[in-house]
Amino acid sequence: MKKRNKIVCIMTLSLLSLCCIRPVSAQEALPQPMDPSTQEKGGVHVELEATQDKLSREGVGLSLAYVATIKEGSYQLTEDYSSANVDLNAIETAEGLQEAADTLQPLVKDAIQTKQTNAQGIVNFTDLEVGVYLLYVSDQAGYETIQPTLISVPMWDETAKQMNYHIEVFPKHAPLP
Repeated sequence: MKKRNKIVCIMTLSLLSLCCIRPVSAQEALPQPMDPSTQEKGGVHVELEATQDKLSREGVGLSLAYVATIKEGSYQLTEDYSSANVDLNAIETAEGLQEAADTLQPLVKDAIQTKQTNAQGIVNFTDLEVGVYLLYVSDQAGYETIQPTLISVPMWDETAKQMNYHIEVFPKHAPLP
């Protein structure tokens, strides 16, 4: 009888423990969306391409103007540019981006940084806050015509699947008339 009670007790405890045990599974944690406004500062590396007629790329003055903030995933023009009829959030094409840059350039009052290219046509802008910048020529120095360009710091890097705070730019240029 004692043996039977022992077996019943063990069976009961086994059943109770089986009822209490839940399947264990690892929950996949998705990364929290980053708020770029809380991240580090960025930089822009600009490189002018060699021209067909081998014009010097040295000494070209390039300037950056801060034109928009990034808040909660949306671009908001700064006060100096709010009069422009430009919605950066609605731009879907390269042509739309160029039109926006062309519209904003005449409104530039002050550049936040102005630098000259080296002999290889390279200039680096550093210590940039999160936002949208207009890159434009302040001194052509005999180089071809360079179109103004809008640059977002940071930008999404599709390959690395992360925000990139160090942007490389190769501005569009056209021969002098």
